Amino acid sequence: MTSPERAAGPGKAPHVTMSPDSHPIDTRSLPHATLAVDARGLALMLGCSERHVRALSAAGRLPRALRLGRRRVWAVATVEAWLAVGAPSRATWEASFGRGSAP
Repeated sequence: MTSPERAAGPGKAPHVTMSPDSHPIDTRSLPHATLAVDARGLALMLGCSERHVRALSAAGRLPRALRLGRRRVWAVATVEAWLAVGAPSRATWEASFGRGSAP
């Protein structure tokens, strides 16, 4: 029997797959019932690059990220609610629904 690392190939992690556009996806960061996602997961949700997610966040165009230790994550329910109301700016979102909360 082969180990998962050997089955994935030398130097390749068994939890990394390739997306249709040839970008590696760490499947450990996106379990079936995900409550929160990091910038990579949010990029997958929105269909854009991780760099674009970080730029949108820095510009105040995404809901405020939550801090879990040193990590920044977005609650999936908050992102879905934010999209459902038309993806307003962070200032509009927080004025309408409170800081980082869903309606």
